[in-house]
Amino acid sequence: DGTTGYYTITSRMLASALDEGMSLAVALPVEVSLTQLDRYWQSTGWSVCELLDEDRLFVLELVQSDEAKHRNVISFDEDERDWQTLMELSYERSRDRPLFTYIDTEPVLEQVAPERVREVRYEAATRHTGEDDVVVYTVNPSMQDQRLVEFFVDTSSQTIGIERDDDALEWLTLRKSPTGSTGTSKVVAYDDDWPYMDLV
Repeated sequence: DGTTGYYTITSRMLASALDEGMSLAVALPVEVSLTQLDRYWQSTGWSVCELLDEDRLFVLELVQSDEAKHRNVISFDEDERDWQTLMELSYERSRDRPLFTYIDTEPVLEQVAPERVREVRYEAATRHTGEDDVVVYTVNPSMQDQRLVEFFVDTSSQTIGIERDDDALEWLTLRKSPTGSTGTSKVVAYDDDWPYMDLV
């Protein structure tokens, strides 16, 4: 909803995917740099530089530069590459590892028209995404085009809402799931030490 600290939740989710042996392809929010991601992971044993070198991390830069010069930090270039090509490169370089893809849709929509987002979303799902791969899209219903938000919700297999209530508590709620239990909610509790958060 634009008021929650979902970047902490995101960093934990990405670290958990690494623990499971997956590679990561991320289009980070503008507010989160590779340096910040490294800081989140300092208690995990994971290093951004090492993950880039080992073809375990692919960063899709869609808005601002992190000033990281690495072949796996891929910049969006309208004249040479589109979002589809960026996705193809990350799937190709991750080789046999399952891929955990995290796309913050706000920076994506700074560069890619909504119609193109729909096309690439379908193509990625039908041509590249395997049964062991995970793709997470974040949307902000209060700020983004409602039709596009509905598109991501309708085409997802699972939807989780993160909202702050009047008492400033953050709630994580299961809105859509193939296994049931929709409507289940947990309070997000933050801590100063890794993993920085828990659900209670």
